[in-house]
Amino acid sequence: MLCSRRLQRPARFALIAAAVLLLAWLALDQALGRMYRNLHPDLEERYSRALGRPLRLGPYRGLRWSGLHVGPSRILPNAVDRTQLAADGLIVSLDPWVSLLQRRWVVHLHARALQADWRRNAQGAVWTTPPRQGEGSMPVELWIHTRDPARFRLWWQPDSDLDAPSPPDFMGDFTGQVAFGHWSSTAW
Repeated sequence: MLCSRRLQRPARFALIAAAVLLLAWLALDQALGRMYRNLHPDLEERYSRALGRPLRLGPYRGLRWSGLHVGPSRILPNAVDRTQLAADGLIVSLDPWVSLLQRRWVVHLHARALQADWRRNAQGAVWTTPPRQGEGSMPVELWIHTRDPARFRLWWQPDSDLDAPSPPDFMGDFTGQVAFGHWSSTAW
């Protein structure tokens, strides 16, 4: 009986601590969901302008251990070229330790079931961006990862007839990562 009372106190404390952590996680998830829904139109507009083409972000799917989950999202073609990307979902996470070391945000974007259609326009470009407003380094380092093999298709010859599109010239799968705004120093 004495042994069981000694074990009850730590077990009760562990149960209370677990309940508090769970409630805090749920509250954070709800707060992030509200924030995402409020910022959603502004995020789409701001990043559409930066990309030079429409961006459609999916709905908030929740906060999990791997990061903030977003539903199916797309980057649509613009008036200059017909390249487009689609993902079944996105996972956004922050790398706190590397962010502290580099003194700027390091963000990881994991795309699930990414599909990319790269189409050359009449000038030979597959992706056109708007002119940059200011020069300088990116304030954020962005790592894009493919969670599953990304399927890509490339049309090398521009389509002259939009009603009868031609089959892609090249198709393939890709698994890996790419960094934008990556900072590296050769001097140690």
